[in-house]
Amino acid sequence: YFRAYRFWSAEPLLLLCIGVAFIGQASSPRCTDRNRAVLQGFGFLQAYEQARNNEHESAYNIGRAAHQLGLLNIAEHYYKRCLATSPSALAQQEQSQGKPAEVRAQAATLRPNLGALPEPPPQASLDLRQEAAHNLARIY
Repeated sequence: YFRAYRFWSAEPLLLLCIGVAFIGQASSPRCTDRNRAVLQGFGFLQAYEQARNNEHESAYNIGRAAHQLGLLNIAEHYYKRCLATSPSALAQQEQSQGKPAEVRAQAATLRPNLGALPEPPPQASLDLRQEAAHNLARIY
């Protein structure tokens, strides 16, 4: 992931993947420095939250990562943030975003021999409130 990160450091999916990889590493019994892996994982997840510009989705993903690590008070906070976001606010955020075109333009200037990136599919408004409520019920 870090090879791609050099070229597309603001790509939300890449930041999410790197953050999840660090969280997975911290969950592994072979990890020698769990604290460092957790801190780096949450650092990338917070960068993902800023780059994604979708509070509903990013709050759920960060809550899920905290839940995986057993950090239930942090997971509860992020799940409640996910529940507080309305689906109508999601549609407004997605319409004002416009990031995929910027990423394709950046990719074309950095690596012209790669060719054009494919057009991304239209983003659907995902309502993750049911999943967040289910995970909150599992915590309680």
